[in-house]
Amino acid sequence: MTTKKRLHIRSRKNARIRLPKKHREKKVKVKKVKKPLFHPTELLLIHDSEKNASKALRAIPKNIIQKTVGILTENFILIDNLANRIKISNEQLPEIYSRLEKIAEFLKIPVPKIYLEMNVIPKSTVNGIETPNIILTSALIEMLSLDEIETELAHCCGHIFLNHYYYQTIADAITKLGLGLVGSVLYYPFSYWKNCIEFSADRVAAIYCKSSEPVKQVLLKYAGITDKIRNVINEDLIFEQAEVIHQHSKSNEVFAKLSGKSPILRIFELERWTKTEEFNEVISYFENDRQFPLEEFKIL
Repeated sequence: MTTKKRLHIRSRKNARIRLPKKHREKKVKVKKVKKPLFHPTELLLIHDSEKNASKALRAIPKNIIQKTVGILTENFILIDNLANRIKISNEQLPEIYSRLEKIAEFLKIPVPKIYLEMNVIPKSTVNGIETPNIILTSALIEMLSLDEIETELAHCCGHIFLNHYYYQTIADAITKLGLGLVGSVLYYPFSYWKNCIEFSADRVAAIYCKSSEPVKQVLLKYAGITDKIRNVINEDLIFEQAEVIHQHSKSNEVFAKLSGKSPILRIFELERWTKTEEFNEVISYFENDRQFPLEEFKIL
């Protein structure tokens, strides 16, 4: 018998016996359970206006958004930041960086990269495709005290905690670059969403500060109230301004959110939320190191 034939017989001998189809065991497909992004308690941080604005973004075809993102890469953002801004670290402005590390530890997020930008407008921004970056302007550093900068950083980290930064980057690109017809289609839904997420990030900052007061003081500065005139300002009249918006139609509220950062409306919304049981529930959740029984963790 040839070697080839012997190998053939051996392979048939060791071969697996194949049963008829009706006698075979059915393979049970295990459905992969998608891990939720947020604990139900963390969802209380998301303002209703953000939820509504997010629905409008989800209605935009993905291919249109992908065309917009195509010009933005992680490498492009990194080089742009390093070329135009000063990177803050343990060795560069450590008093600011140490506060950022403290906030990141509280929220259990990686410490984001942070940069200082020369700009006469006091503002902070968060951007990034895969990893988030925080940018503070020189005017903001001049306007705020160190404690107030910490509150502003907590607000920025709120955007990161709530995964806003990816769409924030797209919104900034649409505003700065225009992006032709595609940009004009996306401008209003993204602008509206970008303003609405400020309400949610304010909530995160208030949780970190355990009070709305530090956040309110920063927002008052954004509204034009400097240290020189703070003692003569009637805060009750400021709240009346926000109440006028709520008393009128919803279109007025939408306009207030579209027209800018809306610090007056944000103060009103935050003060109202911190007086609810939701605020106390989220405070308790973070104080317990965000540890809840497993059965409370539902798939969203």
